[in-house]
Amino acid sequence: MEAEDTLYFSWDGDPAVFSLNREAGFDEVFFIRGDSRDWAEGDGPLYAEIAINGDRLSKPDFESTFGIIGEDLPTLPTT
Repeated sequence: MEAEDTLYFSWDGDPAVFSLNREAGFDEVFFIRGDSRDWAEGDGPLYAEIAINGDRLSKPDFESTFGIIGEDLPTLPTT
């Protein structure tokens, strides 16, 4: 579900993304913490936490740090 409207973050050294869900009309937040090998979906408070305390990365910087979504990282879930 990776789209042009995806924002990339490093959140305490872990990958996180905001992805616009056009059908629902809101952003979704997904993250991988620690040794987890799958994306988890966050809620509103977590969205704020990552936006405030995470480091926003360009897509190339995100991929260089964490890998490519759908190749090195799991594909983002669809909701």
